[in-house]
Amino acid sequence: MSDLLQQILSRDAAPVATAAAELPTLEEFADRYVLFLLERTLHNVSQTARILGISRTALYARIRRMTC
Repeated sequence: MSDLLQQILSRDAAPVATAAAELPTLEEFADRYVLFLLERTLHNVSQTARILGISRTALYARIRRMTC
């Protein structure tokens, strides 16, 4: 799973634009927040899931969805 995390974390995150048409969707925003927390917790999935209030299984599912 660490390869999967590295793949996600290596993506270039585009800065948030000011034009309404270029603003991130709620899903994109949530994905960025998940990545932010993973970085802050040094990729500790258990701690990240705890902060998000979800199970590790749910977090892994979200990470898998983010890579597709």
